[in-house]
Amino acid sequence: MASTTPSRLLENAMKYADQPALSTPSGDDWLTETWSEVAEFVMDIAKSLVALGFEPGDKLSIYSYNRREWYGGYLAAQMAGGAGVGIYHTSSAEEVEWVAGNSESKVLFVGDNPMAAGDKSKMPQHRLMQVIDGLPAVEHFVLLPGVGGVEHERMITWDAFMGHGSGVETATLHERVGALTDADTSALIYTSGTTGNPKGVELTPAGHALLHHARNLLDNLQQVESRLEQSSARADEQLNYYVEQAREVIELSMASQKEVIDAPGTLNSASRGANSNDAHSEERPTSEVN
Repeated sequence: MASTTPSRLLENAMKYADQPALSTPSGDDWLTETWSEVAEFVMDIAKSLVALGFEPGDKLSIYSYNRREWYGGYLAAQMAGGAGVGIYHTSSAEEVEWVAGNSESKVLFVGDNPMAAGDKSKMPQHRLMQVIDGLPAVEHFVLLPGVGGVEHERMITWDAFMGHGSGVETATLHERVGALTDADTSALIYTSGTTGNPKGVELTPAGHALLHHARNLLDNLQQVESRLEQSSARADEQLNYYVEQAREVIELSMASQKEVIDAPGTLNSASRGANSNDAHSEERPTSEVN
């Protein structure tokens, strides 16, 4: 079985069941969930997606500010064999229509914009309503908790959505996770689109692993640098080793780069690079991964 984000989540739920994994603001405090609790939450979302016809290779768009359901949905899409597509919470109606349509998303989560300050024109659900009829491929629009004020025949509440998954067996999810390969699409990250329509960058499990390895190397390099004054000779030896490892990661990353998606409505070409230009990281997250 390939090492994927969903498989590592399930492994962590077993190894670190009672250890903190995700913290979310709750009033003036933070609510922290354990690895086992987060895994259960993600699996419940994945079951509901499966119940609504989400098949391997399908896409879930998430039009929202950072929140617990954003992380859960992104992981659940992968667990169900598909991919998550982030849409920045301040995206215009036209941008939402383009990204959700171009990615051929089957389900779209609709969240909030904390900076809207009561202005409906800045709220994701109201912007979506301007273009919802132009997204016939999206079968279900799911309003995240606390989001309302709009109605549509393809729109359901979060509670109704989560209720659909009760009949799906956990074994179904394990089968889908076990069938994932390093070459599958696990995420689509759209560029800012400053010179035209945003382009989707495909990230695979192998790309996720590469990013993880690169971050670990960076952490190690920073630790070695901090020890240079304490033990110069030994630190130099370690630094050379990690520099060589980082060089290999860069070469692998360059070798894995492919064309980005720029044809409307198609996903036949994409870059499999370790692109981390995810707009959701630009604001302070309302949920933190420990």
